[in-house]
Amino acid sequence: MLQQAVQADPMLAEGHFQLGLAWAQLGNDDAAEEALRRADRLNVADTRALATLCTLQVKSGRLEGARQTRSDLERRFPQRMDAIREQCRLP
Repeated sequence: MLQQAVQADPMLAEGHFQLGLAWAQLGNDDAAEEALRRADRLNVADTRALATLCTLQVKSGRLEGARQTRSDLERRFPQRMDAIREQCRLP
């Protein structure tokens, strides 16, 4: 259903975000990352997609990717540094 929604409206950031969450829950990290990155590109004012991606990267052991994602978040949202560090905890 989410795939149909984003196919019907490819500019729907929330749809891509929700699809990314669904793919992550199903264990398809590559598809989740793709959907989350698309959601981020469509709505650069929302931290949720990159924060979720960072968490996913940490959980899957892709720490270099998580560091880069967190760095991107910190650069784009310097006023939300504490929240970003809370959402994307690096070991």
